[in-house]
Amino acid sequence: MKVRKSKQKRFIAGDFRVIDEMTGMEIRASESGKRWDGVIMRADLVDPRHPQDFLRGTKEVIGTPWARTEPENNYTNGTNTADKL
Repeated sequence: MKVRKSKQKRFIAGDFRVIDEMTGMEIRASESGKRWDGVIMRADLVDPRHPQDFLRGTKEVIGTPWARTEPENNYTNGTNTADKL
């Protein structure tokens, strides 16, 4: 990737140069900013993180307010016939 140089050539003490990851231009660190996902870019182009990213869902209550107990198994081993009922 070819780095495009910025137009400012003068020396500023303590201000180093960084590469804008979106445009590929070389900019000064004082003109750069970090986006929410860690991308370094020009400070005037940095977008704030969307508020919907911070929403948390509510805990879902799974179950019923009341329930019947399971009936007892009454198996007769096949000894009952229709005339005994």
